[in-house]
Amino acid sequence: MGQAKRRISPAVRSCVDSDMDRRAIREVAKLVRKEEQPYNPDPRGKPHSPRAVLAARVLMSFLVETYAGTEARLKDSNEWKLQFGERIPSKSVLQEKMELISMKQIRRIIRRLICKISKRFAADSSGFRTRDSCRWFDVRIKRKNSRRDYLKLHLLVDVEKGFIVDFHLSGGRAHDGPSGRRMLNRQADIELFTGDGAYASRDTTQVVYEKGGKSRVSLREDVTRKAKGKPGWKATVTAYQEDEETYKAEYHIRSFIEAVFSSIKKRFGRALHAVKGWYKRRELALKVAAYNLRHSLYWLEADVRGIPLYEDVLTPV
Repeated sequence: MGQAKRRISPAVRSCVDSDMDRRAIREVAKLVRKEEQPYNPDPRGKPHSPRAVLAARVLMSFLVETYAGTEARLKDSNEWKLQFGERIPSKSVLQEKMELISMKQIRRIIRRLICKISKRFAADSSGFRTRDSCRWFDVRIKRKNSRRDYLKLHLLVDVEKGFIVDFHLSGGRAHDGPSGRRMLNRQADIELFTGDGAYASRDTTQVVYEKGGKSRVSLREDVTRKAKGKPGWKATVTAYQEDEETYKAEYHIRSFIEAVFSSIKKRFGRALHAVKGWYKRRELALKVAAYNLRHSLYWLEADVRGIPLYEDVLTPV
């Protein structure tokens, strides 16, 4: 296994980790105040603030807690009381209102958490287990099986700043190429794009080319320069054939995205616990929001200290 070439500054990490909950609650409170209410509360009785419910649901993913665990943990938080008052959304409220929080709103929160961007991107995908068994396999063996299905998370990550700039969700057997192009098309400007062989297509490299960037994807040894109306493909193959060493050095920047997936799965869980399809997608999208939230806290602390967030790892001679 290769060794990482850089790491988050230990001084920043230790400072933020020692006060993570308070910082996270304060940052989420700022975010939800900029958002529209996710739903209109029932005027009868004393309904919980919709923004407080949204904040609690984001924090539930960030704290890696159950509904009841989130309620109990927030009760002990002075920062929550300062930001939202004494009332804590109950387990039943968090369960019932989850379906009223839209994917569009979660996407806006993820984008607002990005405080720095370099326009040097990498794309990849990874599966997250679900509680459902694989239906096609059930039909094949004519009985319920223990084999679990999974949902695929496609990410577009800024390899310099570490933020997830876009994501796409698909079934477990969906190809990476179309999802990658969808995420790239949503970017206004691209300097560099890296990806494995799943993104080595004329259509994908052309999207990057039209946005002023260069593609560094994994190419086969027998690849040809035939553009077929896609000059972005020809530019990519030419760069590979003329200077393979430089090309591969730029291509291997994509390894950073593997660290992002590892961080999400180790910190926020590699399995989805929801049963309904739309719940699963919201749960996975909130994992992405939780990752960006954690990363933004590190960047905010690094800016306060006036030091770079990342530092090079010294390798033994």
